Amino acid sequence: MGEDSRRQDVVVTDVHMPFGSMVVFMVKWAIASIPAALILFVVGFVCWTFLWGVLLGAMHAVTPVTPVSTTLPPTQATRPAAAYDAMVTRDYSDCKHVCESQGRGDECLQTCAQLYPQH
Repeated sequence: MGEDSRRQDVVVTDVHMPFGSMVVFMVKWAIASIPAALILFVVGFVCWTFLWGVLLGAMHAVTPVTPVSTTLPPTQATRPAAAYDAMVTRDYSDCKHVCESQGRGDECLQTCAQLYPQH
C-alpha cells in the first residue's frame, strides 16, 4: 500500500530529440523487428501446413482413390495392350475399329462391349 501512494501518473506530450538520433533510433527499431517477423512467418507456415494437412486428409477420407486396375475388365488386366487401346478409344465404334484394324478378334470386341455397354 505504501508503494501505491508514491506512484505518479505521467503523460508525455512532446519528445525533444535531434533528427539524426531519431533516424538511428528508427533504424535500430526496424532491425529489431526482423526476428519477430521471422518468428511470425514460421508460426504462420506451421499453422497453414497443419490446416492443409487436415483439409487434404478430410478430402481423402471422403473421396478414396480406387486403383485403375480394379476398374478394368479381367481381360484387360492381363493384356496391357488391350487396356491401352481401350483407354485411347472414345466410344464403341472407335474401340471396334481398333480391334478390327489390328486383327485382335472376338476377345477384343468383347472387351469393347464391356467398356461401352450402351452401344
